[in-house]
Amino acid sequence: MKKITYFAVCLAMLTLGSCGGGENKKTGSNDSLSAKAVRGPVPELNEHREMNYDKRLGGHDYKITISIDADKSLPIVKDQSGAEYIDNTVTVSITRDGEDFFSKKFTKEAFADYLSEEANAGYILNGMNFYEEKTSGGHICLSAQVGEPGVGEGPAFIVDIPTGGGACSILRDSEQDTNGQLR
Repeated sequence: MKKITYFAVCLAMLTLGSCGGGENKKTGSNDSLSAKAVRGPVPELNEHREMNYDKRLGGHDYKITISIDADKSLPIVKDQSGAEYIDNTVTVSITRDGEDFFSKKFTKEAFADYLSEEANAGYILNGMNFYEEKTSGGHICLSAQVGEPGVGEGPAFIVDIPTGGGACSILRDSEQDTNGQLR
C-alpha cells in the first residue's frame, strides 16, 4: 500500500508538470481569415525537476540527487491517440561523505532489454525516485518507471547501486503496484 501511494504521488508530480498541445496560428489574407491549430510534441515535463535525498548508510553520508528533464534530443514518442511526447532523461548523482561517488544519465534505452519493440516505441521514461525501503548498507536503490506518456502506468524497475563500488544493475520490480505489464 505504501508503494502504491509512493508511485501515485510521483506520477501526480509528473502529470502536474505536463502541458497542453499546440498554439493557434492565423493564416490568410484580409479577405479571408482562418485559424489553424499547430500541434507539436508535448513534453511530459515542461521544466527541470530535481529531488534530493540524504541517507546515512554503513557509516557514510550519502547525498542523492535525481534530475528529470524533457530531452528534445530523444526520439518523439506517440501515445495510442497519436499525440506526440518528448521523452525524459534522468540524471542521478550521488556523493559519499562530500565526494563524488556515482553519476549516470538514464534514458528509456537503459530499460530496453525488458521491453518489447512496441513498448519501447510507445513508452517514455516516466521518472525515478529514491527507494528507501529497498536501500541497505550495501546498496542504494532507486525506483524507475517506463510507461505510456500522460498515463503513468508501465513496468517498474529497481536500479541497484552497490555502495562498495562497481556497476549498477537494473532489475524488474517484482513487487510493483502499477498496472504495467512486461511485454
